[in-house]
Amino acid sequence: MDSFFINYKLSSELKKKLIEVARTSGEDSYYKHFSSGRNEYTNLQFLFIDEALEEVLKDFSVKPNEIAIIRVEPNKVVDWHVDNPKFRRNTVIIFPLTPEGKDYAACETDNGPIPFSDCYAFNTNVRHRVVNNQYERLSLQLFFDEDIETLWNILNER
Repeated sequence: MDSFFINYKLSSELKKKLIEVARTSGEDSYYKHFSSGRNEYTNLQFLFIDEALEEVLKDFSVKPNEIAIIRVEPNKVVDWHVDNPKFRRNTVIIFPLTPEGKDYAACETDNGPIPFSDCYAFNTNVRHRVVNNQYERLSLQLFFDEDIETLWNILNER
C-alpha cells in the first residue's frame, strides 16, 4: 500500500500559523537533507517543530516520533528514493500547507501520483519523488515507526 486518505483537515488558523512559522524561520533553522548514498543535496528541507502537536495529535490515537514542516523550493526536484530507516519515518501523515489543490505538486510513486488531499498517510518505504512546480511546497508531516498497514489498522479501529 502506497498511501491512504484520512478524513481530517487542519483548522485554517493552524494552517496559517504553520505557514507563517515556515516562512519566518531563518534558513539556518532548516535541516537540509543530503542523500546517504551519494551525499548529494536532495532539495528537502525539514523544520522540526512542536507548534501543532497539541491541536493535531489530540485527534490521533497513535503518537508520532517527530513532527516537521517540509519545504521544497520552487522548480526543484526531490529525485526517486526510498527513505532511510534511521529517520524513523516508515510512514508519514501529511498535511499539505501550500499551495492548495491542483497547484500542490503531487508525490509520485511507481504507481503514479498521489492525488491532493487535506490529509493522507504515505509509505516512505516505496520508491517516490516530487517534481515541484513554480510554487514553494510546504507540508506538515508526522513521522511514524509503524508501517503503513499497521498505521491504517490503528487509525481505523475507532
